[in-house]
Amino acid sequence: MRWRKWTYRGQHGLLEMSHSDQQQFKRLLLDYTRQARRAGKELAEQKTAWQNFSHQVRQKFGIFDATLALWLQ
Repeated sequence: MRWRKWTYRGQHGLLEMSHSDQQQFKRLLLDYTRQARRAGKELAEQKTAWQNFSHQVRQKFGIFDATLALWLQ
């Protein structure tokens, strides 16, 4: 997955989080990007990395895939 600029909604949503939550979210995002890069063109590994990331974000922050997709489009 290639990263594009964060949408306004994504920036705004992140800014509404506490500083501690922002830091945790950024760490999860960084871990995800590292895993996705390591996966290279292996779509199954990229999908697994995304699923792990989205599951962790959903559990810790209550943010679902649709919202993540908007934030990171």
